[in-house]
Amino acid sequence: MTVTGSVPGPLSEPTPSGPGFRTNPATQIERFHHPTTRSLLSGEGLTTTALEHILETTLSVHVLRQHQVPPRTLPTFIIDELRLRDAEGALVRRSRLVTPALATVSINYVVAVPQSAAASGIDDLRMPIGHGLLTRGLPQRRRLLWAGLRPWPDGRPSASRAYIMTLGRHPVCYIREVFHPAVVPPAHATGPQPEPALPDDAFEEI
Repeated sequence: MTVTGSVPGPLSEPTPSGPGFRTNPATQIERFHHPTTRSLLSGEGLTTTALEHILETTLSVHVLRQHQVPPRTLPTFIIDELRLRDAEGALVRRSRLVTPALATVSINYVVAVPQSAAASGIDDLRMPIGHGLLTRGLPQRRRLLWAGLRPWPDGRPSASRAYIMTLGRHPVCYIREVFHPAVVPPAHATGPQPEPALPDDAFEEI
């Protein structure tokens, strides 16, 4: 099923050979000045609940688009990390976490194994991935691939990270998150230049 909130541009993701992936994620995270930012980016718990703790409010999800694509259209490292096969397809989800006042807190890009996404509720359009996993009592683990700066839609630098989520012994999805700079402070020590904006991000009015 395809759900569309707005139309994204062509897919583009950083690659393991790019500048962001060559630096250890722990080193990248230590460059952020604020302890809240370092704690969130390095945390292994659920992003949704961590942001709710920071904001002291509940969050919901607004799915901009969710659809299946042939894995061959995705970056090679995502195909390899998730062990995607053309016969099974790949689920791509673009979403935002929002407050009760509909203020955007994070912008998220997810690629998931369709069968695993359906079984775990990752493809549920009604709730954030974190809430879905909690509701089903599914513990998750994550392996951080990258942390650093990305531009918010208005151009401001924002804290961001990308990781692989595993349920049981199986990798189920790649997630890249960009956090609102007023919620997760992006102040950052001198280091590698921020990677360029990703043209696959799709936004409605924020």
